[in-house]
Amino acid sequence: MEERFLSEAKDLFELEHGRESLSTVNALCLMYLTSALLGRDRAGSMYRHLAYEMLKRLGLEREFAKLSDDDPQEVLTRNVLSKTLWGLFCFEGRMSYFYSEPPLLRRPAVPILFREQTEEGDQDKAKEGVPAGSLHRATSGLFRALCDLSILFYDFMTYNAASAAAIGSSKDLENRAQLYSRLNDWLQSLPDRLHAQANFTTQTCYLSVHISEAVFSILQLLPPEERLAGGAVNIKQLCIRRCESDAKMVEQYLKVLPPDPLIARGLFVSLLILVTFLDDMGVHRLFTQSCHLLRSCIGLSPMVRLLIKAIQASAWSLKKEIPASARVYFEELDEHETDRDPPMSFVLPHRSEVRELLSAEGQREPHQLGVQLRTLISR
Repeated sequence: MEERFLSEAKDLFELEHGRESLSTVNALCLMYLTSALLGRDRAGSMYRHLAYEMLKRLGLEREFAKLSDDDPQEVLTRNVLSKTLWGLFCFEGRMSYFYSEPPLLRRPAVPILFREQTEEGDQDKAKEGVPAGSLHRATSGLFRALCDLSILFYDFMTYNAASAAAIGSSKDLENRAQLYSRLNDWLQSLPDRLHAQANFTTQTCYLSVHISEAVFSILQLLPPEERLAGGAVNIKQLCIRRCESDAKMVEQYLKVLPPDPLIARGLFVSLLILVTFLDDMGVHRLFTQSCHLLRSCIGLSPMVRLLIKAIQASAWSLKKEIPASARVYFEELDEHETDRDPPMSFVLPHRSEVRELLSAEGQREPHQLGVQLRTLISR
């Protein structure tokens, strides 16, 4: 199905002959996302870049500034432009994490105007066949929360890029403590309905996955035994707690719902963190549980198989031994596969251990924050 969609989308894009439009921007993003799900984001990345270049040429922020908030038709157009700009900003934040780089789109210079789902909207959905108590029900305030989180995430990833040469210094630890405090303050401000533990829905589960990425974007580059300024526990303990929370949530999710790309993504991100702690036998149970959950998603798309291989490659690069209890989940990953150069360009963020390893092998620049996973997988 994904192959057919991508083929049809390419044909339609060719028919546009480069015509710039909002629809084409959205279509290009979908083409990139589909390529990534097929495990071919390296080729699909051109769609992502084309979309953002076209978006800039469209000048939607300038168009927004010209519109009146008195005319009903212009109000509708303002809402559409706001939703588009903020939606793409959130989308790019999620994509940039896999490339270990700041988002390519900056924070939109327009207010967040799109209407949130309300309880009345939930009732409307029920009339459309989505029961108010369904796991797929809309959650009031979620879109705004996702925008707020994307702003934080943009700041975190931008800081990572700017501080690459000073990671782990006393000043860096102080700065990261402030970033972590900002994230925690925001989390505490969220109402219970936006927490998956209190209101278990697909939307709150997705939000939880994105929150974990924000947490790890602050912590994962630091030595595990370090503490953030004023912190009571070390980086390793903070990361493991988050991974435990993710595994528990995903296990509950997969008991009642089919595998989903965002859920598989969340497991992959957690496993990249856990790989670095495999010398600690206390982590093995959680690592094995998370591997089992990710392997159960393998039929979802070709990307999942590559993500599992990337976990294996990460363990190899760090000279970590995969626990015997988890090895079964890494078997038979090369069936029907002949391509020794995986068509993916996702990047593995790494802390000092793997930076030193790759530096010794001549594989990286002095302050580069990641190595392409295909480089490790193909070895």
